Amino acid sequence: MLFLEFRPITRGRLRRSRVSFWLLTLAALALYAATALDYAFPGPSAAWIAWAAGLDVREVPSHPLLMWAAGHVARLPFLTLPFRLNLMAAAAGALAVGWVFKVVWFIV
Repeated sequence: MLFLEFRPITRGRLRRSRVSFWLLTLAALALYAATALDYAFPGPSAAWIAWAAGLDVREVPSHPLLMWAAGHVARLPFLTLPFRLNLMAAAAGALAVGWVFKVVWFIV
């Protein structure tokens, strides 16, 4: 029972999974972006925004790739700093939702 056979990955199934990945990722991005704040909410979010802007360097970041991307987004000249970083976090969350879908799709 533990060694189940995988379903064959056909061209049509692969195409449907790609389309589903993008639809799910864009839906999650739309939901997350609609709820993004244009100010720094007190707590870890505000600390993250301060660290990404270079205002607080007391500790080493726990997610270096996210902090690297946030450092580049913080230098962009449009919108407010908290809104840009909240939108970037929304995009990262939407990609995580899509990648979890792809992993589950591949396993099942």
